[in-house]
Amino acid sequence: MPHRKKTPEQIEHDRICREMHLQMIRDFKNTENKEEIPTVDLLALLFSFSMRKCDYKEQAEAMLKRYGSLVSFLDMPYDSMMLEPSIRLNTALMLKGIPAIIQKKMLAERPKRKRIKTPQDAELYLKPFFIGSTFEQAYLLILSDQYYPKDVVKLGEGLSNEVFISPRVILREMLMHDSSKAILAHSHPGGEAMASKNDKIATLEVANTLEPLHIQLLDHLIFTKRECIYLSDDEEMDNTVLAFSKREYVSIFKKDKK
Repeated sequence: MPHRKKTPEQIEHDRICREMHLQMIRDFKNTENKEEIPTVDLLALLFSFSMRKCDYKEQAEAMLKRYGSLVSFLDMPYDSMMLEPSIRLNTALMLKGIPAIIQKKMLAERPKRKRIKTPQDAELYLKPFFIGSTFEQAYLLILSDQYYPKDVVKLGEGLSNEVFISPRVILREMLMHDSSKAILAHSHPGGEAMASKNDKIATLEVANTLEPLHIQLLDHLIFTKRECIYLSDDEEMDNTVLAFSKREYVSIFKKDKK
């Protein structure tokens, strides 16, 4: 089927959009510190590679205004994203692929022989596993006796605000890996950075299940979209439950010179 001939107005519109696209690419290439590029300009650049010719910056401003931030926009479920009139299949697929690419990059860049000596070390090591997820997930970080990572096991995935953590499953994994040290982590993708009563109960149950076999639960980390908290810092938690608690922390690593 032959293409319908464009009107002079359509030709001029395409020319303006093409120039806009090329200028955005030039600006991106010539900016040495990419962190200085405004979020709206980055989103507009992404739109320019997949949207039909339009005012990309106007579209980017509209999406950021509607969803509040770039993170909230990218975390939107695929089906919801496709309901936006300006977003078609190619654009939705590209945008939803970005968190997965970032996750792969961060996982690949993790130090292979990094000792998990602090809750902060555990946060940096586990953070990539929670990027881009809109559902609550739980992971078990299994460590060697020298505090090197041996494995990261996914324990489950639940609703946006709930995931079941089985102490028996954790015990089985620890025995299979012949390990005596573990860190528990789960996410609150749509919630606040605070431990719920159920989170604290689950932590206690896991610790009590592992303790008779002399397996230490070092900490329980809770990730949100923007931050991470450690139950070892929670004043309501018994500081004998988690080995990364304030009382036990120095005694574990006081002889470590690395």
